[in-house]
Parts: sequence; C-alpha cells; structure tokens
Amino acid sequence: MDAWLEARSSGGEVAVVSLRDEDEDQDRIGLFFLKALDEGAASVGYLFAERAWGRGYASEALGGTIRALAPRSGLRLHAAVVPENAASARVLEKNGFRRDPDADADGVLWFQRMV
Repeated sequence: MDAWLEARSSGGEVAVVSLRDEDEDQDRIGLFFLKALDEGAASVGYLFAERAWGRGYASEALGGTIRALAPRSGLRLHAAVVPENAASARVLEKNGFRRDPDADADGVLWFQRMV
C-alpha cells in the first residue's frame, strides 16, 4: 500500500477526503490524487473506503476538481480503472471522461477528458 500511495503522490498532490459531523470531528473516507504528467496533461484518481461507496463522494470530488481546473482551458485529464470497477468508470463518464481503448493496457481501462 505504501508503494502504491507513493507512486500516486510522487510529483503530485494527495488530498484526504473527510466528512464533518455535528461535533466538527472529521471522518476520513478517502484519498484524491492529482498529478501533472507533462505540459497540458494530468492524471486524477481516487480511493474511497467501502463505507463511502455509492454515496456520490467520488463524483463530487472529481467534479469539484474539474471546476477548479477550468481556468486552465485545454488541460487533458487522464484516469484509469480496472474493468471490475464499473462504478468508478461510471463516475468518470458522469464527469465527462470518455474511454480511450487505444490506451488500455495491462488490464487497466483508460479514460480522458479535456478541461
């Protein structure tokens, strides 16, 4: 897990996704990654605790990131999912990502979108 997290955060940003309850305590439910790839391209990714699945948190985090990046018009975003994770693929598609079958490799489906 440490190596996986290091690979995603090396040269990029990792944000903790938390919920706040009425007592202002934070409930950490996931991680969100953003990493520059080259001039004009970045990769995004997320990892959520199972208790947070199906509640729209990934869609909200991804949509907010896309809105924040909007001033960088022309930025190409990339994201990858394993075929078994159909819910994550739907999150990407709901946020304007389209599958790039030519980029699929090693059992991973690649998606991209322009901002």
